[in-house]
This record gives sequence, C-alpha cells and structure tokens, in this order.
Amino acid sequence: AGVTLHIYNVGGSSTIRTVNGLFRIIGSGVYHAAVEVYGLEWSFGYSEDDGTGVFSCRPAACEAHDYREAIFMGFTMLSQEAVRHLLCQLAVTWTGRSYNLLRRNCCHFSNEFCKGLGVGPVPGWVHNLADAGAAFDDTVKKGMEARTGIPLTSQDGYHFGDFTRG
Repeated sequence: AGVTLHIYNVGGSSTIRTVNGLFRIIGSGVYHAAVEVYGLEWSFGYSEDDGTGVFSCRPAACEAHDYREAIFMGFTMLSQEAVRHLLCQLAVTWTGRSYNLLRRNCCHFSNEFCKGLGVGPVPGWVHNLADAGAAFDDTVKKGMEARTGIPLTSQDGYHFGDFTRG
C-alpha cells in the first residue's frame, strides 16, 4: 500500500503560512504532520484524559490546520491488519498526555509511524524547528540547573497549552 506524509501549516493563520514559506527555504517551519495509509490519515495530539493521542481523519482533511503538501514516502509491505496492529501498539505508547511541543509531537509520531511502516524517516525539515527548540530548551535547563542546583526534567518543558493540538 502507498504511504503519504501530509504536511499542514499549524493552525490556519496567514502569518504561519508566510513564515513557513520562508522557513521551508532554509529547511524548517512550524508544521503539523500526518501519515496516510490504507485510506486513512493518522496523527498524534494532546488529550486531557488518560487515553491515546493517536487519531485519524480523512486524508488531507485535518480541520485544525491549513493543508500544505503531500510527500509520497513509498510503499509499505505491511498488510492492513499488520498496520492496525502497529497502530494499536503506537496508541498505547503515544498517550495524549505525553504530548510535548518540542520533543513528542505529531511530527515525531509521523516519523516513528513511517519507520514502522518501513518507509521512514520523514524529511528532517518536518521536525527541524521542534528539534532545534528542544536543543535550546535543554541548554537553558542545563544553565538553570548549574545556577540553582535544582535538577529539571523534560516534563518541565512545553506542553499542549503552550501552542496547539498536534
């Protein structure tokens, strides 16, 4: 089955569209990502309950974001049943409360899902800005720890309320 990575501009604002147009040139941007396989698009986002953050929608139809482009990733050798099994495994480990804007977001999920499908990884520019933000956040935390002597965890970072779902 064919696997397509769908890229959206986060939210629906024209400002984000413009910023992503410029950032894309240098290999970065603020994106929502999702993976289409066997007729459904799968992604990951925050939820307040203890359930999964994995969700699906019709391809190229995530209502929370502005559709940008599709990237054909290749063909998976997994059967539809094997893909369902993979998604069940991911649904357990990708809980809605584990969402983190910089370290565990929809782009990271899409990367892991594509790898599981045998077509990954996703292009680096898809998660480049979040990864750079995480590296910066780590540097700030190390500086704070050195100054205060109080250890900080990755849970002290950015979460859903800091930006948006997915």
